[in-house]
Amino acid sequence: MTAGSALEAASDTTASTLSGLMQALVLYPEAQRKAHQVIDEVCGDRFPDVTDMENPKAQYIRAMVKESLRWLPTAIIGAPHAAIQDDEYMGYKIPKGATVVYNAW
Repeated sequence: MTAGSALEAASDTTASTLSGLMQALVLYPEAQRKAHQVIDEVCGDRFPDVTDMENPKAQYIRAMVKESLRWLPTAIIGAPHAAIQDDEYMGYKIPKGATVVYNAW
């Protein structure tokens, strides 16, 4: 049951991330055209694989993947941080050593 739950959780977050990317490509067709052009240039007439991401020409695709994860995160990706000195943010006092977690949404 635990293995099945992990598989289900992983497939749901992957589907959500890909759905967000597809929505972004619909909103920005010029980015989709450029990505398609880059993939054609890097891969030719074969399917892309993970090793293609090492190609310097694939920098646009890497940036697109990272932006889709930043733009519509499916999970809290960031790790808690600790304040290294006393600080103040919008009137809130944050003491040195306090744990700070950002809101990804």
